[in-house]
Amino acid sequence: MAQYRRNLILLLVVLCACGHGFAASEKNQKEKPVQFRMFSLFDTISVLYDTDTGTERIFATPNIVSPWFDAPRNGKLNLYRELPSETPGMPKRKETLVDVTLPDGPGPFLIILRKKSDGDGGVAALVLEHSLEAHQPMTYRVFNFSKRRMAVRLADQDMLLEPGKLSVANYPEGRKAWLKIAVDQQDSGWIKVVSRPRPVRDTTRSTLVIMDIPPTEADPDPIGVIVQEVRETIVEGENGPEIQ
Repeated sequence: MAQYRRNLILLLVVLCACGHGFAASEKNQKEKPVQFRMFSLFDTISVLYDTDTGTERIFATPNIVSPWFDAPRNGKLNLYRELPSETPGMPKRKETLVDVTLPDGPGPFLIILRKKSDGDGGVAALVLEHSLEAHQPMTYRVFNFSKRRMAVRLADQDMLLEPGKLSVANYPEGRKAWLKIAVDQQDSGWIKVVSRPRPVRDTTRSTLVIMDIPPTEADPDPIGVIVQEVRETIVEGENGPEIQ
């Protein structure tokens, strides 16, 4: 009987320890910070944001996505830069570039920085759900940031993109995908502006952004477009596919 009681007590101790372990694991999972990454559609810019424990610096670059960063618990990002104080000897002052509020949910999220369309030199941000469910491996996510309609043929798949809209296309089976773009010039009709192949890598996914060429004095109304592509590698992790 004494041996039975000792075994019963030992079993209860083990079960309690396991229960605490599962509870701790579940708590850690719930407290895992939401992550985000970003890239810029214009110049490379350095931005700062305050976390729950300090400050992080992010270099947002065209065609290259940043590493992953942890968001504050409230999901609000004040992206700013530091400027010298107007008063000698005083701390640097913050200049806000753009405020970003991440959507509810576990994420991760992608932030695309672009210049405001009003031409005042300010920065605007587009926030997108960026999980593997929202943007699957071996697919293109194509955005039209132009003010004109775009007829796009990518990897033998056709899409008509209104300004500000997006569409998705699967990778082709071969090693290259042809990208062809025609713009709607209204009075002049559709004009082809892009026709070139793009390499395909199986263990990736790609984000393509179509933009207008900025006007200049020599060409105040350019017909052509700029295409930025950000490619991310998908690796096999302990719990399945992960975005590198």
